[in-house]
Amino acid sequence: MSLKKESILNLLVLIAIYAFLLNYFKPSLILRDTHIAGGDTGSFNYMLFYMKEYLLPNGKLIGWSPGWFAGIPIFQFYFPAPFLVAVILSYATPLNIAFKLVTVSGTFLLPITCFLFAKSLKLKFPLPAIAATLALLFLFNEGNSMWGGNIPSTLAGEFSYSLSLAFTVLFLGSIFRGVKENRFLLANVLLLSFTALTHVYTLLFAVACSLFFLFKKSRSEVVKNLKYLLKVYFLAFLLVSFWFIPALAKSEYRTPLNYVWQTKDLKEVVPITLLPALVLAFFGALAGFRLRDERVYYILFATLVSLVLYKLTPFLKLTDARCLPFFQLMLCFLAAYAFVPLASERLKPLLPVIVLLLTIAFVAKTMSYIPYWIEWNYSGFESKNGWQQFDAINKYLQSLPEGRVVHEFSRIHDKFGTVRAFESIPFFAKKPVLEGLLIESAVNAPFVFWIQSEISETPTCPIPGMTCSQFSLENATPHLQLFNVNYIVATSEKLKNALRNNSQYTFLKKFDEIEIYKVNNSGKYVELARYEPVLVKTKDWKKLSLEWFKNKNLLDVPLVFSGDEKSFKIVINDDLTKLVKIPVEANCSLEEFVANEEIKIKTSCVGKPLLIKISYFPNWKVEGAEKIYLASPAFMLVFPKNENVRIYYTETLSDLIGKVFSMVGLIVLIASAASKRISKFLSSI
Repeated sequence: MSLKKESILNLLVLIAIYAFLLNYFKPSLILRDTHIAGGDTGSFNYMLFYMKEYLLPNGKLIGWSPGWFAGIPIFQFYFPAPFLVAVILSYATPLNIAFKLVTVSGTFLLPITCFLFAKSLKLKFPLPAIAATLALLFLFNEGNSMWGGNIPSTLAGEFSYSLSLAFTVLFLGSIFRGVKENRFLLANVLLLSFTALTHVYTLLFAVACSLFFLFKKSRSEVVKNLKYLLKVYFLAFLLVSFWFIPALAKSEYRTPLNYVWQTKDLKEVVPITLLPALVLAFFGALAGFRLRDERVYYILFATLVSLVLYKLTPFLKLTDARCLPFFQLMLCFLAAYAFVPLASERLKPLLPVIVLLLTIAFVAKTMSYIPYWIEWNYSGFESKNGWQQFDAINKYLQSLPEGRVVHEFSRIHDKFGTVRAFESIPFFAKKPVLEGLLIESAVNAPFVFWIQSEISETPTCPIPGMTCSQFSLENATPHLQLFNVNYIVATSEKLKNALRNNSQYTFLKKFDEIEIYKVNNSGKYVELARYEPVLVKTKDWKKLSLEWFKNKNLLDVPLVFSGDEKSFKIVINDDLTKLVKIPVEANCSLEEFVANEEIKIKTSCVGKPLLIKISYFPNWKVEGAEKIYLASPAFMLVFPKNENVRIYYTETLSDLIGKVFSMVGLIVLIASAASKRISKFLSSI
């Protein structure tokens, strides 16, 4: 069969694949200028808005956001690359459309990257076209909506994982060829760097899979391959250091979500849509062993890596099930190889067409909820029946005086576009809200979800290993006041009845079943501590702080977690029964000005403990006080040295080191691309 005919058939297969995808991801939805909704996805609107309107204009990719969890280091522990791409695209198309295009990009890139992966491994026609086709089995797998890579996971909010997975597949193909031919060094560096900036699970998988090239009989070949890999790893590390080094250095201030997935049987890992891939993968592996094909060994190694990572990730405080999509996708590649024995000259032209038709028919038959979910997400918030009510609530909240908002968790909110709709209050109403999206980025997340369980009829309690509270508005009130919450959005009759009968709350307005209440609160982010702060010596400050938070009788005594014992009147070990209450004697004035990344305080409370009800993070620095202390729950505390205090968000040493490393990496990359001599030098070492 001629090369021209093969190319035409490959093109026709790819066109058919994308026509099939576009039948569900309708351009009329993707190109509609509405705010994307659904699952976690709706909450990402705020992050995108914040990057475009605040971070980038201030010369930042990573910074502080007051919008969620009493403040978070936005994009410090999450992946900035997809959002940056969307912002760049927004200068050519509306931001909403640009974001929608980015969210579907991983899904649309995967078939072509599977095709290119097979081409990089020099698998002959029709295997690349078949690999691209069988990617549809993976994409339309409805067995889970949380693991990543497949369409349901993307619709649930895992679009960054999907994009990263597509580039991981491209990297795995490129690194295979690069190691073999000692080529594509810079391309592999860029691919690995982009993978790192889009998801951590794919990065682990990509790096672990490339270790395949160290399992060689020839020592000289092992050394040669190791040199190549180290150059790729090192240069990629340099490029992403601006993000990676600070994230690693400050990881203590994350809240890990290391779920251990309880898989009951094989059907969860290989649901009905992937059954054909599993059966064909068995024959593909047999064919590879019979032909002693190193390329099949490579895919099998990647399959094994996915299972090893599945077992290891809980020890890294990561979710194990996020590694199973790699296993599922590798089954599709092995399945493609099963057609090698059938690829005779007579059958070659027919095989890709037959596989395509059977795959599309099978996927269409087994699919159930995906089309509805695509329509739901991409039609946007504005198309929902509850939009007028939701829009009115947000406009009303925006009109109120400054203050944090808390909302009851309720499944009823799904009518607005997602059950997490009110996490978008910072976007739609321009006010901070307690509960938000980036739980892992929020040091105050456990306390916020404790509050959620106290005010919600059906709380979520999403943090592994944490037991939440029972409904109790009485217990919630001091917690809300501690977090400087001014407004509460109530949905259930249980909460609304409790609010009506509590003098600490004032009814403001009703929007059908949803009511807004004012919390009778000082409304101040900076307050003089009622009692002297107590320095606590403990090995687990997070655990102790949560114990303190649960006891409302202790909330007016700030715990401080520091090694600076000389600055505190009371020092105890981690035993809260030893807590002593010494009143802070002061009759002083206090004024505050709070911006996104700056807090200005004018006070006569010199030398007295001031509690700042904003999340602690190492990037916060102070003028007019000796230092910032980490205080319970995870706030800041200062002792002013004079009447004017300025707390500001700036770079730490790890940020500066990371930036220097990235600059060095960028210079090496540009110089290598521009100079053949440097490229030859890198190839020779």
